[in-house]
Amino acid sequence: MLSEHEAIKTLLAHAKLLAEKEIITIAEANGRVNAEKISAPINIPTNDNSAMDGFACNSANIQENTAINISQRIAAGDNPPPLTHGTAARIFTGASLPPGADCIIIQEDCDYNEHTVSMHVRPTAGRHVRYAGEDIRQDDIILNPGDTIGPAQVGLIASLGVDKVCVYKKLRVALLTTGSELLEPGTRNESGKRYNSNRYTLTAAINQLNIEVAHHRIVADTLSDTKKALISKSQDADIVISTGGVSVGDEDHVKTALESTGTMHFWKIAMKPGKPLAFGTINGTPFIGLPGNPVSALVTFLIIARPFLLACQGLTPRPLIKYSVTSGFDWSTQQRCEYLRVKLIEADEQLIAHRYQSQDSGIQTSLHHSDGLIRIETNSHIKIGDTVSYIPYSALFTAIS
Repeated sequence: MLSEHEAIKTLLAHAKLLAEKEIITIAEANGRVNAEKISAPINIPTNDNSAMDGFACNSANIQENTAINISQRIAAGDNPPPLTHGTAARIFTGASLPPGADCIIIQEDCDYNEHTVSMHVRPTAGRHVRYAGEDIRQDDIILNPGDTIGPAQVGLIASLGVDKVCVYKKLRVALLTTGSELLEPGTRNESGKRYNSNRYTLTAAINQLNIEVAHHRIVADTLSDTKKALISKSQDADIVISTGGVSVGDEDHVKTALESTGTMHFWKIAMKPGKPLAFGTINGTPFIGLPGNPVSALVTFLIIARPFLLACQGLTPRPLIKYSVTSGFDWSTQQRCEYLRVKLIEADEQLIAHRYQSQDSGIQTSLHHSDGLIRIETNSHIKIGDTVSYIPYSALFTAIS
């Protein structure tokens, strides 16, 4: 069996950019992946401007505690004339400095009326001035291909006057849920059947990576139906993902179907939950076969499949955000590393990780009542009070690590 690190490394070695490019407006760009270099067409700020409400003056010809005339009033957006020698200009935050001024004295440090101002501090050049290009200089590279566009990046692009961006198109995933026992929510329950939760869990997780689930199909537990589904969907999607059918039971046909219709790169990983996991290609289309148990399906998707999907849509996966917290439980592992569902509780100015009572891979409530995962290495013994690595779900349900 591969370790989960070896599995991820194998997946990333086979990852290639699958998405084409498209032009969209910045209003549509949040969460998308930038596809072409964006350079600044202007300086930000465009002009030297005031960081505070106050008075603009020239530090070389103004004395403190001496009344001088106010020669002009400048608001944000004005294009001021040069400052008259020996005077000050009433100025407001964001307004352009008049030529000849080199500093701002904030209004709290002044006595003033409509016509004159007396400054109680010595003017010094550069005081409370934001210089042109201080944030961004013209021709600076702002975003590179592969950068995620989030709220901060959307605002940054807009500040340059750019209204459209080139991004990679969203990947299209075909999602197969295997199991003759599956029913769709909203249908009448039947004895021996269960509702198809994996479809909706994984669709939501995939969508949060800004990837589309283009097709879904419930696949019956037969080899012929499994082969037909894999071949059909591999021709109509960028990536095929399935859940269930990857173990060794008589009704598990995904491994055999993959071996007979495509290429198997690996099967089984030394990870709990999630030992049965298949990766291969069918007609050149990547295929990932996740376990069928609900917790195993989601955890392996987040830890193993997610980095691969990000790479295939143009992102460079970064190491997961991990935090050092204190274990509130004892735990031992053997031949597989384990990802435990935990909830953080603050006590005595420490963050204590408390594991959910049942770590069974079929207990979906453990996902609801936890806020992240603790990774424990193989052949380890964790005691209460030990430091452990915590990964919040918030870092996993996003395209940005």
